[in-house]
Amino acid sequence: FDGNDFLSAALPSELQGNPAMTILIVADSQFAGGRMFQLGSDAGAANQIFGLHESGSILYNEGNQTASQNFDPSPTLGAWRRISGATKAETEFLRFGSLTHLINPSTASSLALPSATASILLGNGKKTGSANDFFRGVIREVLVFSNALDNYNLQRMEGYLAHKWGAAGSLPSTHPFKSGAPTFGGTQSITVGHTNLGTDSTDNLPFMSVFDSPFKLDGSYASSGLPITYETNNSSILTVDSQVLLKPVAEGRVRVTLKQAGNSHFSAASSQTLNMKILGKRSQSLTFAVIPNKDPNDADFALTASSSSGLPVTFTSLDTSVATVSSSGTVSIVAAGTATIRVSQAGDATYAPAANIERTFTIGDLMNVSFEPVGTMGNNQSLKVRAWAYDASNGMLLNGKNGITMTYTKESGPATISGNTVTTNSTGSGDVVIKVTVSGLSYAPGTAMVTFTLDGSKQGQTITFLRGEKGGLGNLQLSSRPISLGKMASANSNLPITFTLVNNPNKIAKIVGVGDKTQLLIAPKGVDSSEKFSGFGGGKELTIKIRASQGGASGWHAALSVDHEIKIKKPGKSAFYEARKLDSRFDTKKAAFDTRMARLGKSGDKAAYLFNRDDQDSDGDGMTNLEERAFGGDSLMSDKRTSSPKAIRKGDGYEYITFKRYQDSFNTGDDRIEYIVETSRDLRTWTTDSDTTNGPLQVGNAVDVGGGMEKVVYRSRQKRSDNGGKQLYIRVRVKSK
Repeated sequence: FDGNDFLSAALPSELQGNPAMTILIVADSQFAGGRMFQLGSDAGAANQIFGLHESGSILYNEGNQTASQNFDPSPTLGAWRRISGATKAETEFLRFGSLTHLINPSTASSLALPSATASILLGNGKKTGSANDFFRGVIREVLVFSNALDNYNLQRMEGYLAHKWGAAGSLPSTHPFKSGAPTFGGTQSITVGHTNLGTDSTDNLPFMSVFDSPFKLDGSYASSGLPITYETNNSSILTVDSQVLLKPVAEGRVRVTLKQAGNSHFSAASSQTLNMKILGKRSQSLTFAVIPNKDPNDADFALTASSSSGLPVTFTSLDTSVATVSSSGTVSIVAAGTATIRVSQAGDATYAPAANIERTFTIGDLMNVSFEPVGTMGNNQSLKVRAWAYDASNGMLLNGKNGITMTYTKESGPATISGNTVTTNSTGSGDVVIKVTVSGLSYAPGTAMVTFTLDGSKQGQTITFLRGEKGGLGNLQLSSRPISLGKMASANSNLPITFTLVNNPNKIAKIVGVGDKTQLLIAPKGVDSSEKFSGFGGGKELTIKIRASQGGASGWHAALSVDHEIKIKKPGKSAFYEARKLDSRFDTKKAAFDTRMARLGKSGDKAAYLFNRDDQDSDGDGMTNLEERAFGGDSLMSDKRTSSPKAIRKGDGYEYITFKRYQDSFNTGDDRIEYIVETSRDLRTWTTDSDTTNGPLQVGNAVDVGGGMEKVVYRSRQKRSDNGGKQLYIRVRVKSK
């Protein structure tokens, strides 16, 4: 969506009124702001719309549930869930499978989606008064359910989408589908849970009250996601009603059998049982507000929790090395990490104990941690596993930063580990599980795990794809210079790597060549219309995904492919200087520059500052950094002869100059480059091309040279001999803020 288009359809009856629903979206934001999805009034009437904003916020056009987590980095997975009749403060938002704190609205009115003049909008939403609120970016997939999915089925959908769209690495380590996608056929099993039941401390049996309404066992599920049915061994104590819910009848102990009969895709599951009891005491429930994430230096803060009985609640910290909590519910932060606070109420002579509620929150900046995948390996083989940690808010790479530590451990399997080097056993087979824990600075620790199979019939391959490090592939700006992609990935087998573009929005890139000769071209020239770059769509950058793969050979298992995402940005000062930091030549050129500056009495921070200034010459080739970026040069090599503007001699008395420049459609923003062509007869007084009577003029059409650049030719408007002249000069001057 480029900020001017959207899709729409009529609002179905199942989503009218104040409905239950679960919505999952995978999207890549290219520009902050805008509504990705909206249900309800075509006029944007207050409380008659349900809009999902790029920030994760839920919009009602009168009092919103506000989030600050946007859909970048790409792809981002979000889920929103609400029950039927929910208030405007009761929709949940989960980002990458983790519950996210929302600031609730102060207005008390409820949602009322209309049945007439109402739509589903994708890529847009309506503000009050019908004004559009367009989204700019890519929406990969949307799933809408007209019910509030239980936790397990929600996690199944998250797992399906995360693995389909390459976001599994951002799921929390506790997510049941982080290491593998859910299946949709075959065998199934039943897991027994009862998070909505209290536990009697006298015998540790879960219980409900004879006064309770019919219930299900929250936390119980079939791995297929199909609904569970119940049977009891004593219907005079606990029976199953027509809604397939468990209905308390009288006090006593009872056994519940959980079943799932299967369908055309799944076979029947083995039944499971739960021993519980029904008490004569009245039940009670707890309310415990979600705890927002905190910074390590934050002051103590109070929790909000209560029991429906009015009895006092008890707070407990499950990890006092991270946070402590007082009896009154005041939390004190101890260290960066993940904290969990439990609230409980033990009951009294009238009320049975309440089911506990636990709230988990993060102290410190968040990070996303993921492993490069590892394929099937052979016996007695050593390999380096590689994990990557990124700042969750801005995508900054944390690997190699001072203060960040990465600790690798073997969780299970026939192998040993030292540092990040894994050595498989000389005999045997099976799965090996490796875990990494990343910690340090102001970040909450992050973890990830990778699993690979040991098969001694062949040797295994791993692919190393350099990223975020010297010589690796990082974010780029639009440029006509090819990138030597083949030098940035290799297999331990030394077999050639195949590169493919998995995600290539607007045809911004193309891969050519094979093996170590592979090149990445940005907005390449000379392609047919079906492959031509169509622009940034109103944004400032686009994200591409490159896949490196090696299919195996005699004696070698196939390697698991490695994907790498980078952003290609519009040309500009910050994009230019960011892109060159990862170049393998950067440190050498900077050292040479520092030496030159030292001779001039400038060193240390002053020299470092000057190295990245437009008016300096980083590589010492006689072209300033501004000229390098204006004419498509390389600021880390001597390329003045090939990059600088050239004079053309035609023998017709006119002066000609030719040069490369960025096309106007990409040369925008506060730091745009201004190209000024001028002529002079005395090198003192110059006439610019803005003077349409005496100034130089462009001849012929601009020629596309790729990378958003074009080659142009200008000539003087007068001949050298006009007006009795003997000398005539032409030049191009560039400037930028």
